[in-house]
Amino acid sequence: MDVYFSYSAHTLSFGNLMEKLLVDDEDLLNMILQRIRHIADYGGNPTPPIAKPLRGDIGLCEIRTSLSRDELLRICYFVDRERKRMVLLNWFSKPDGGQHSNKYEGNAGRKTHKEVQEAIDIAVSLKAEYAEKLSHYELFPFT
Repeated sequence: MDVYFSYSAHTLSFGNLMEKLLVDDEDLLNMILQRIRHIADYGGNPTPPIAKPLRGDIGLCEIRTSLSRDELLRICYFVDRERKRMVLLNWFSKPDGGQHSNKYEGNAGRKTHKEVQEAIDIAVSLKAEYAEKLSHYELFPFT
């Protein structure tokens, strides 16, 4: 299955994440690329613990990676079965609830949940606009 992504102006676009990791953390970038290739090789189907569907009936999945010891990285994607494409939309980070459960309680928890929901809402919006903006997506250059 081919993988597509966008270099949108949005700071949370997958293309912007790749550029950032090329400069900051090439090892993490390579791990993410391996996970993407694995999922694409299995038709875009989420394979836990590497990937899983997002909650609700929104047709989105997330690729799951540790960004650091106490922070998690999530990459939102969906599969365009008609065009046989896995489409990488955006990314977000969040505290590791196992390491920092206090970040999910009280005001800090409300803030964390709000930030995660905003990132998911962006992914839902990008997915809804995808068919109209096919030219904004590039074939992923796996080597």
